[in-house]
Amino acid sequence: MLPQAARKKTDLRYISPMRMGIAIALLALTASSAQAAKPPRTSPWGTLEISVTHTGPDKSSSKIPNVKLELAQPGSSVAPIRLITEDDGVAIAYLEPGKYLLKTRVPIQRDGKSYTWRGNVEVFPGKNTRLPLSNDNADVEPAGSPQAAEPDDPAPIEPTADMVLPKLVHKEEPVFPPKLAFANAAGTVVMLLVIDEQGVVIRPTILRSTDVRFNLAALDAAQQQRYTPALKDGKPVAVYYTWKVSFNTREEGR
Repeated sequence: MLPQAARKKTDLRYISPMRMGIAIALLALTASSAQAAKPPRTSPWGTLEISVTHTGPDKSSSKIPNVKLELAQPGSSVAPIRLITEDDGVAIAYLEPGKYLLKTRVPIQRDGKSYTWRGNVEVFPGKNTRLPLSNDNADVEPAGSPQAAEPDDPAPIEPTADMVLPKLVHKEEPVFPPKLAFANAAGTVVMLLVIDEQGVVIRPTILRSTDVRFNLAALDAAQQQRYTPALKDGKPVAVYYTWKVSFNTREEGR
């Protein structure tokens, strides 16, 4: 048998028992530290992409913007989430996985008919669920028929010194994306919210972001925030409100 010195020289993969023990201890310590750094909330959110189109008598298809939608979770005490389709006829929501009830808040008038949508949709963790709404799956009535539609949103205004500003009554901590946590990533997302007369956030919009990978978590948290409504002359009004989230430390801003 070769002596130890010779074995080291002839086999570059050789590691002494002492060094092997030290390496195993270091690996165990590293794994323990990584486990301790793991954020407590790791469930991925899901994405719901709603598109609204209309096919006219000439069979041409068009996208419908400004469709007012509402998503509610049956049995949940959290206020419904309100969405509005953009110019491309699409509204996107970042949601906790589960089943939701979707409905239109205001009927859509097209070609002498009134269209509404109502139904159930399920959001799955880490997946994008697409929900196309069209003539084929709408409830159709003659235009002008009485329907149980909610009143339109009042136009939001800029806060002024003579107003009572919204106050946060339910704070939703954003879910720190696990992969970014392990990578020691940090970022800040600034959003413009519309807080309606009931204190519900209805249109969160990204103003600026230092890392787009945090946008989904920030938007999701913004939609869950609840406020006391702003007051002007003693009456509730819808206002614009700026909210900032830092993903190394979380803070609320105006």
